[in-house]
Amino acid sequence: MKALFPYRTLVGDVTLTVEHIRIDDKVAEHTVQLDERTIDLRDLEETDWEVAVITLIAKAPPSEIADRSETKCVAQVECGPANNRVSVLLAEDPSIRGLWKGYLELERGYWYASAELRVHITGTVEGVADRIIGSSEMWSIQFNDLTNRPVNGAIKITWVDFGDPDDDKAFLRKHQDNYAYLSIDPDEPQLFLNRGFAGLEQLLADRRRRGLEKALHDQTRTSIADKTWSALFNAALAAVDINDDSETPEWPAVDWQRRVLESLLARMYPEKDPEEALVEAWASYRSSDTSAALQEQLGPAANAHVRAPRLLREGIRSFANGQDEAGEDR
Repeated sequence: MKALFPYRTLVGDVTLTVEHIRIDDKVAEHTVQLDERTIDLRDLEETDWEVAVITLIAKAPPSEIADRSETKCVAQVECGPANNRVSVLLAEDPSIRGLWKGYLELERGYWYASAELRVHITGTVEGVADRIIGSSEMWSIQFNDLTNRPVNGAIKITWVDFGDPDDDKAFLRKHQDNYAYLSIDPDEPQLFLNRGFAGLEQLLADRRRRGLEKALHDQTRTSIADKTWSALFNAALAAVDINDDSETPEWPAVDWQRRVLESLLARMYPEKDPEEALVEAWASYRSSDTSAALQEQLGPAANAHVRAPRLLREGIRSFANGQDEAGEDR
């Protein structure tokens, strides 16, 4: 749903297209997922890359732009986990009204976990310059963490031998047959991975794998991430408060809880703005008639957020290719 402004805005859609991406001056293949509006930089071979250059094309209805004065197109990237934002002006095509092109440069050290990208069309309205008159749909940019973590996202991950933990983690001893344990502390959730689970640390430590090894690595990583995001979502939704005056749900005050909700609600209710999505999810969560349906929506959303479908398809192809090379029947 489009945001409402107390002045006339564009009726038609503003579109944003990612033309291509260069990583340290090399074209990065297979990083743009058009159907999910995602730029995925998590599985690059260049794990120590320095600069990503994203080339953008934005379009607005030319008939609506024609009678506007001083229209501009601004591309903006916001990253909550890194508390960082960058904006650049795109250049309008001199021969095509309502078409802008340009690029963003993102230096690796300033970005973390995930960011949001969109373009805004601005113009002079009622004598006030640079008012937003239209915006594109949001794109997601997914980064590797700055450290080599097996699950992406702003969550602390710690390797512990569950069979021989320190005294302050003695509770993990009763889970020594499991490979992971999620502690959902309201202040800081933490994911523990079992160093004592034979082969797990070696499997997840190196992301630069090929073939069947990569398939096993990806499926293990996404399985952990999928379960983690689902659990964090339910914990965050339980932390939602009701405004005493308006009797509507309010975003949790804890930063990680709000980020988790915003990330998954956008996938669960793509046709709604964030506040509407929160209201609907909260109502479903509190109702015995609809709480099960909420969990049904959460499953595919968490699945898509950690890219499980794409990685599974790649794994199946690797498995089929591996069998072909071995001369076996598929």
